[in-house]
Amino acid sequence: MEEIGGKIRRDRSALGWSIKKLSEKIGISPMTLYRIETGQTSPSVVLLSEIAYHLRKPITSFIADKQEPLIHIKAKDQSKTESSKLKLRILAPKGLIDDDITISSCEAKIGKFVDEHKKRRA
Repeated sequence: MEEIGGKIRRDRSALGWSIKKLSEKIGISPMTLYRIETGQTSPSVVLLSEIAYHLRKPITSFIADKQEPLIHIKAKDQSKTESSKLKLRILAPKGLIDDDITISSCEAKIGKFVDEHKKRRA
């Protein structure tokens, strides 16, 4: 199994990019990227997501041994939750999300706090 760092190096090289170029795009030092590529350190999920974005690869291409085919979900088949101020689409692999999902979104201003909340029972 090829390690995450090796996959990142392979895909970076395939684009003809130097470590410096990719590190500048993702906002980390070239040394940090070198350490990731050589397996000395592991990237966080957030950083791996940023790397995948710039390398134009799905994040799963770095963590999966075998590539599963991508599934295209047409807009009419995507789950939607809407209100007067919010429109949200949730895209995830089939079976990952069931009927019990909670999404919280709020804006916190200086000096303001979000009150504690509890799960409502259906």
